[in-house]
Amino acid sequence: MFPEVTAISTPVGFKQLGALQIGEKIQAPFGAGIIGEAEITAVVKKPFQGKVVKLLLKNGSELIATPDQPIFVEIATLRRWHTYVMFREQMGYRLGVTETNSGTRKSGTSHHRLSGEAADKMWLLAGLDTRSEAQFLEQKYSIIYGLPTWVFKARVDTGRNKSAYTQQLVNQLFEDIDTPKSFSKMAAEFGLMESYPHFMAHATTAGTGRSKINLQFFGDTRAQKTNPVSQRLHKININTGNENIVKSLRAMDFSVRSGRASTFRYETSQKNYHNIFKEACQIRAVTGSIIDQRSKLFPDGCLQKLLNIGGILPGWNIILKEGNALQRIEVVDKMWVDLEGEVVNLGVKNVECFFTNNIAVSSTLDS
Repeated sequence: MFPEVTAISTPVGFKQLGALQIGEKIQAPFGAGIIGEAEITAVVKKPFQGKVVKLLLKNGSELIATPDQPIFVEIATLRRWHTYVMFREQMGYRLGVTETNSGTRKSGTSHHRLSGEAADKMWLLAGLDTRSEAQFLEQKYSIIYGLPTWVFKARVDTGRNKSAYTQQLVNQLFEDIDTPKSFSKMAAEFGLMESYPHFMAHATTAGTGRSKINLQFFGDTRAQKTNPVSQRLHKININTGNENIVKSLRAMDFSVRSGRASTFRYETSQKNYHNIFKEACQIRAVTGSIIDQRSKLFPDGCLQKLLNIGGILPGWNIILKEGNALQRIEVVDKMWVDLEGEVVNLGVKNVECFFTNNIAVSSTLDS
């Protein structure tokens, strides 16, 4: 949510967020670089007192919002050392260090880290220039928050990477430490949210492995083939070899078809994001799958991650409206400031996203 004085882009210029009413038209992303007009369907206001996030952007502008506010983000691909916190189901949370997002070394990617430990989620805490700086923060946060630094999966090879401890001791460590409680404290102070990890493990396609619901704003191009300036459809995609999930989807009367390599696929598209998000939540409730929300705001097809603003790091890009076009802009700094007053958010017909201070954001009504 945003302060009531936040500027909102409309067809006739900027208006203050707190002055907008249901039924008014505002500008909104339509996918593939298109900016259209959309109708406000809800105006939610509530009093607020506490810390909010202020992002400073490369062009000198800023954006202020409550830490839970979803925003479209492109995580930086420059090679850096990162201190991170990782989660694995039935184990818990741990701290670690990785050289991530290099774009040149597959072994250094965050997804590789997740799959190597059969983990589920990862949040980056800081991006640093050297390994020693990242390790310093790893140890510091381990002491402050009581989170282990042992890997979830003990290395059993005989080389120099062999773990000095057994898997039995690893399991015992995570049983003895209440890491969810420790992470909850860290998340509150860092602005992280369980529902908005920076990275999720890829779904496994065999046996009873994990499944992921890929939910994309404007992921279906068909609406724009006949009308290039129309809104793209939103899309759900699931690809799984988990027979229990397939049975659950069919029991919900969803049309599941065969995919590649003994897998199954379910896809659907809708114009209304509220409705398709509700369907994704229904699937999650029955199958236990995780929802990964992304968007296709540019014609180049690159995906933006939907993250809460509290979890953003400097150096990442968010999406700026410059006239009638979209462009990427770098976040150069992030700070926490006090706010006392009314905060506001909008429901927007079909798209559930809009522009605040010319930045593309999503409604918190569906998150």
